[in-house]
Amino acid sequence: MANFLKTKKTVSVLMILGSILLLLLFFNYKINPVHFLADLEGSLVDIITPPTDTIAPPVEETIVPPAETTTPPADVTTPPVDTTIPLVETTPPVEETIVPPVPLPPPPPQPKVEEIIPPIQNPPVITKVVSPILHGSFKSGVIPIMVLFNKAVSVSGTPQLILATGNPETTAVDYKFGSKKSLLFLYHIAPGNYSSDLDYSSSSSLILNGGQIQDSSGNPANLTLPEPGSAGSLSNYSNIVIDAAQ
Repeated sequence: MANFLKTKKTVSVLMILGSILLLLLFFNYKINPVHFLADLEGSLVDIITPPTDTIAPPVEETIVPPAETTTPPADVTTPPVDTTIPLVETTPPVEETIVPPVPLPPPPPQPKVEEIIPPIQNPPVITKVVSPILHGSFKSGVIPIMVLFNKAVSVSGTPQLILATGNPETTAVDYKFGSKKSLLFLYHIAPGNYSSDLDYSSSSSLILNGGQIQDSSGNPANLTLPEPGSAGSLSNYSNIVIDAAQ
């Protein structure tokens, strides 16, 4: 029984020594045989001392963990992006209404512009009406009467001079001829005529009768006669009595 226990202890020691050798080989340590147990039956009396030429055991590397830097979260909250597609409202087509054009009101009537006839520059003017016969009483015959102008005139057609002859009341005397400033009218005494002082009937008694009296520039003559009985009239210049009443 004692041998059995001794053998068992020996085996245990050998197993321990084998494990130590394996560890030394793994870490490249050299085993000094001096350090084996002197007595296999005794306890482990000597601690294995590594030789002086052995490699120093590696320094255990201490890994310092990095300092934690905690960044506080930002308070800004990004709003969620709306990824929904908005619906487009479709406006119904507006029915086009054609408005007829509004007729413009007629323009206001323009005031009638009267034609302004420029005044005639220096027209011929009648200065007097005379007769070569200064005075006398006549029952028949021809009395010459002359109408004088202030400038030379020309005559076309047959102007007339209306005389006051009583019966008939007036008599138209035709123009015969003229010479520059004087126009000659011949009065033929007719039965029934009478006048105490022969003269024309009014200041407008000289009429054109479809003819013309004008100067060399084409300016028509002023046909206004001196008022009957006034200066320049026939009765003022002459005293001719007509007595052909029956």
